[in-house]
Amino acid sequence: MMGIYRDTVNKIISEIHKFQPGWIITKKFQPDDRPPLPFFYYKIVDDYQRLTFNDVENEPFSFVLQLTAVTDDELDSPDLSHDMRKLLESIGLLTDLAESGISLQVESLPIRDLNFGVSNETEAVLSVTVTVNDSYDDTTQSGTITDVILGVTDSKEENNEHS
Repeated sequence: MMGIYRDTVNKIISEIHKFQPGWIITKKFQPDDRPPLPFFYYKIVDDYQRLTFNDVENEPFSFVLQLTAVTDDELDSPDLSHDMRKLLESIGLLTDLAESGISLQVESLPIRDLNFGVSNETEAVLSVTVTVNDSYDDTTQSGTITDVILGVTDSKEENNEHS
């Protein structure tokens, strides 16, 4: 079964792989089932924020997706995270996603060091606010725009009378 979250995350990952096909991006992993370093993992941390005042059918909404870069070097993970941030803010990727009704806003979160006894790993996390236009049709406004008349201006003149 497919859903709006799965479809949206898959679309984002697909767009990332158009530009960086070698990047490993996986769901939150279990310690015994993890890809080789370096890699990214993702999880949804805040799943639904309404963007409209009234309930409307298929309203646009946002959710927060965390993308975490994991490496075994304390400088590589922020570099990898930085490269991901630059890609997520690039015009090519944003344009492709916009055609699917998806927009992104990216910010960095603090870097974390992980000690597993035999190895140290560093995680650099991006918080990506994903806005989804889920077949939005604003039915709260009546009427339609029939035409636009170019060259007509509506100006308001100020009254400069002094008493």
